[in-house]
Amino acid sequence: MSQKIETILSNFSEIELAFFYNYKLNTYSPSSQKVIKSYILRSGLSQGKIDELIKENEFVKSKDSPDKTCPRCKSNKLLKEDEEVYNGSSVAMLDNDSFRQDIEKIETKVCFVCGFNLTNNKSQGLFNRLFNKI
Repeated sequence: MSQKIETILSNFSEIELAFFYNYKLNTYSPSSQKVIKSYILRSGLSQGKIDELIKENEFVKSKDSPDKTCPRCKSNKLLKEDEEVYNGSSVAMLDNDSFRQDIEKIETKVCFVCGFNLTNNKSQGLFNRLFNKI
């Protein structure tokens, strides 16, 4: 498992490692966190350097397409997922006798590096679309 984690991290830039450490580290199990911390230390990033990289690069305007890079960390490592929404809610709703048929699929984009949800950041993101129907 540690080799898989290190293989993934080896494809990250120094800036991506800093954002990953700051925003995603706590989402992993303690054993995985240990592997991640070890890799980051071996790559030469200290806590001070991580803080500096984040301060200098977080939400900095970029020429890159906002649909292809994360606005927070500028990574192009984005995950696309389809979320099913039932009548404006992500919770399944029941009719008297059967499941409702008014299902809408919404594509969401999340940054793999820092976890930023690009879909919710847009004016017509999932959050706004749900509350516009209320």
